Amino acid sequence: MRTARLRDSFSVLIALAAVSGCGSVPIQPMPPLPDLRRLELSPADSERLVAAVKADRTDSLACFDPMRDDTVGVTPPVRIRGSTDAYPPPARKRGVQGWVALTYIIGTDGTVEPNSVFVLGASDTAFVDPARFVILNSLFAPGRRNGKPIRTLARQVAEFRLKKPKVGL
Repeated sequence: MRTARLRDSFSVLIALAAVSGCGSVPIQPMPPLPDLRRLELSPADSERLVAAVKADRTDSLACFDPMRDDTVGVTPPVRIRGSTDAYPPPARKRGVQGWVALTYIIGTDGTVEPNSVFVLGASDTAFVDPARFVILNSLFAPGRRNGKPIRTLARQVAEFRLKKPKVGL
């Protein structure tokens, strides 16, 4: 099934995990992850994203959507470098896990364009700034169309999961 292959190939998932457990605080269950197809930008953020897209008229923009089949010839971007240690201390202390859904533009040089990062939704506002920080400080192998690097509009869910403390020796 072509759509499943495309969905699996767009693995720019950020695993933001706490390095240690929460001590005596129980880890709360992970909230259900959102369906990216159903999340929309606010009208104001939509206008700002359009402005960010139009800011660089020299490059075309590919919207890689792993749920659509018309992305043939477009290779999705792949995250190759970036921090994964951005778990907010207050959330870690409370044992809270969560997610942030983002949309952003990855330039032809593999960096995220600063004015293009928008939040589509979040399970807890404590995760929004750390998710933005991680995305803005990531480096991607840029998306490609017919072998040439292109600006790519990406949608992604950044997950914040706590590791359970190891019990034993």
